[in-house]
Amino acid sequence: MQTYRGVKSNPFSSDERQAIAERLGIVRRSMRQGKGMLQSEMAELVDVSHSHYSKCESGHNSFSSRFLERFSERTGISSQWLLHGAGEMFPRVRELREELLGWPGARGAGVSVQPAEEMIRKILEASHDPQVVAAAEALAQATGSSYDESAAMVIARRLAAME
Repeated sequence: MQTYRGVKSNPFSSDERQAIAERLGIVRRSMRQGKGMLQSEMAELVDVSHSHYSKCESGHNSFSSRFLERFSERTGISSQWLLHGAGEMFPRVRELREELLGWPGARGAGVSVQPAEEMIRKILEASHDPQVVAAAEALAQATGSSYDESAAMVIARRLAAME
């Protein structure tokens, strides 16, 4: 992943800033199984005020290196895609798909990767949902289990409710 360290707070031209702003909106709207996240939810996810996030997404604010790095990490979005529109938006989905295709039993058993790929996408989207994160943290604290175990249980319940 490209690092943002050393990037000045406003190294982008007006056109570049507008293009990044449009990609911020694309990411936000693609989260939560196509329902989209509210700007306030995305702001919470990346630890900025709603007002600041709204101005970033509309292209009226410059982007700090910290903001861009946090946005990329917390949404699973490729930094190359975010900055330049290059490559894949969700590279982790491709990586997991390749792992599934490489699994020795997959081809012989006639396993279809498409449903698995959609499930991976849903899991990744749910793992970044502020409500899921809060529920997993509360469950981990209440039960003494790890955050990962709690998150897996919360996400599994959410996916089961969708079916």
